[in-house]
Amino acid sequence: MMINKKTKMYFGSVTAISILVLSFHMLALKFIYNYIGLMLDGNGLAGEKKKEIVVKAENFKNYSQYFTNAFLLANFFFLILIGIILLTRIINLKMYLSSYLLFEVIQIIGISIFIQIFNKYELTEGFGRWRILHRNALFWIILIIPIIIYLLNRKQKK
Repeated sequence: MMINKKTKMYFGSVTAISILVLSFHMLALKFIYNYIGLMLDGNGLAGEKKKEIVVKAENFKNYSQYFTNAFLLANFFFLILIGIILLTRIINLKMYLSSYLLFEVIQIIGISIFIQIFNKYELTEGFGRWRILHRNALFWIILIIPIIIYLLNRKQKK
């Protein structure tokens, strides 16, 4: 099977965007791990030192929330982008679904490795953001609508 230059470039772009989205998820988790570590360290302290640690920990928690929002928005952006590419007929349905599958595989493998390396507190929260995203109806609507439109357009042309 011959893979042309456009296909290689498309899947290279999908891989790059997937890694970018994965980095948002990893940063959000790393800030949560740092938050928990600081809160545990500050647990035995008293006075001014504890207040400083709590302020630092709250900053980490806020950073985690920012990167969680970036992760969710980047996922939606990715789906909208490949949906537009599908509807402009630059790719076919098989490539659309393959790129989505590649995106999900990179997310799952990457976050699994990250959790194995950095989860020293035995948290089960690592896939929480991913689960929240996939329970969101908007995610599935953005994924499925381009497929329906593509199939309807294809049926009308026949």
